[in-house]
Amino acid sequence: AICILVNSGGRDKGEVVSTLQGVDGVQVCVDDKGKNEASFGDFMQIANIVVLVYLSLAVVMAGVVLLNLDMMFVSEKKRELIILMICGYTTQQAKGYIWHDSVVLTALGVACGLALGTFAGQASVNSIETSTSSLLIELSTPALAMGVLVSAMLAGVALWWALRLIPKFNLADISEP
Repeated sequence: AICILVNSGGRDKGEVVSTLQGVDGVQVCVDDKGKNEASFGDFMQIANIVVLVYLSLAVVMAGVVLLNLDMMFVSEKKRELIILMICGYTTQQAKGYIWHDSVVLTALGVACGLALGTFAGQASVNSIETSTSSLLIELSTPALAMGVLVSAMLAGVALWWALRLIPKFNLADISEP
């Protein structure tokens, strides 16, 4: 059996079918474009749900990790912050000390994440792409911008939460690690 795909070029489908039925050896003419479009639509709905679930889980995990890291960072810097406050730094200046380090680390993390994410995305698409399919592997500027924005927002919320610990330091706790 041989299958022939035909582009009707805008002509009526009935005309194409009648022309093909006149050819020797043609047994059946089927227009399955609608069926294929419906199947692809179902696939896209499922794929979109899977992507949204994975993105949601990634955002939750990133938020928890960032909060944990910021809380540990503030706890590790507790002695330094107490010394700064004893030397006359205000609570706001002590927070600025932590804020500066966090912003620099967040910027480095976002830059490295974009580079690694781009490489990993292209590698994964290339690994699953078959010779009969052509998947989109170009960078999406809106997706990159959204990733940077969400990363910055998560880092900002985690930092704000961690910085809430600083005013609660007891300056007499300088001997405690």
